Amino acid sequence: MKSLTFFTFALLLIMIFLVDAVALTWDFEKQAQLDHWKAINGTWEIEKGQLKGTLGPDYMGIVCIFEGSEDWTDYTFEAKTTVTEGKYTYWMVRVQPDPLSYYAFERSHSNSATIWRRDKGQHAKLMDGPALQPGHLETHLWKMEVKGDQISVFLDDELLVEAKDNTYKKGTVGFGGHNMDSA
Repeated sequence: MKSLTFFTFALLLIMIFLVDAVALTWDFEKQAQLDHWKAINGTWEIEKGQLKGTLGPDYMGIVCIFEGSEDWTDYTFEAKTTVTEGKYTYWMVRVQPDPLSYYAFERSHSNSATIWRRDKGQHAKLMDGPALQPGHLETHLWKMEVKGDQISVFLDDELLVEAKDNTYKKGTVGFGGHNMDSA
């Protein structure tokens, strides 16, 4: 039986802290904005000004391919997100395209909040955060900040969890989700 998961993202802001701060915003009001993103699995579309992802029994993912994004170093990735179904949802930073590797903050259906590192298909848990309150499937503002070896995650502008790791120094951003149990 095919399982579907729907994620709706209203991407508000990506801040890249370089010598001069640059702000990039995707409001997904125009179909052309999807040209700055590449699906790595699942089906992604713009619907009513929101980025919507759908998956079957596998996983789904989409990464930013905006020119120069693979060289982003220290930045904040911010997205207003509504998760409507699914076991696991994640926000990715410092994404390496080939093989797919990244840091991710994952929220689960069981209210857990974890920072992971995916390195060439292998996953390593970097830090467990506090249990999320029931109702976390409502719309929230999520932020992932990467600065040096520090990875910080914020929920509605409040620090949720932090970890340190220096495996990836630069890379783009993305979203994902799956229904499989995590290892």
